Amino acid sequence: MGAFCPGAEVNWIMRNPSIYWAPYRIKADRAVSNFLVTAAQANTSTGMQMDFTFNVENPLSQDNNFDVGLQPGDMTKYMALPWQSDFNECTTNPTDVTYADWNNIYPDSEHDTRMKRDGKVVDIMWWPAHRPLQYTQVVSVSQGNKVNYQWLNWSSGVQQTNAGDLKMVTEWEYLPFIIRNPYVTPAQARTAPSDLSGPARYVSIEPYKGG
Repeated sequence: MGAFCPGAEVNWIMRNPSIYWAPYRIKADRAVSNFLVTAAQANTSTGMQMDFTFNVENPLSQDNNFDVGLQPGDMTKYMALPWQSDFNECTTNPTDVTYADWNNIYPDSEHDTRMKRDGKVVDIMWWPAHRPLQYTQVVSVSQGNKVNYQWLNWSSGVQQTNAGDLKMVTEWEYLPFIIRNPYVTPAQARTAPSDLSGPARYVSIEPYKGG
């Protein structure tokens, strides 16, 4: 999870002081940027259109050289593309909770069989509000108001694998919407349970798949 801290738009690299030449100013590799101002600043001050495409024929490096500076794309190259695959990977994460202040322990390297034996790993949800595991789903409605509910996987058939990432990308539009249950009265909604013992306050519905 640390790789995605502080955010999902730009991750751990922004915490590295080596990428800055001044506070909030990214140090750029001059091999691909021979200017010290933005295009707007340069054109305003000189009145001339500057050429910012002088290096388009040269391939960018796939490595990092923080002493020299960053190249275009270095700030975001560690993020998932497209973002739906990252969304799928963030379903659950196995987290070592043997010791509260440790995220990971390596008993094999320490020759500590007791730690290995007593180790506790649990699956935690990363984005429970944005990416639920299961939800009450409306599967059928008959006679106008007779509703059949089922507790189903929100992203049915999408696993936390490379194939699941691809399916999340290609079938994103078919994921259910979670809405306020339209089949309960306002009074029922205020006291609705979160399980199947009665009509749920919120339900997931299949999106429209018509043409």
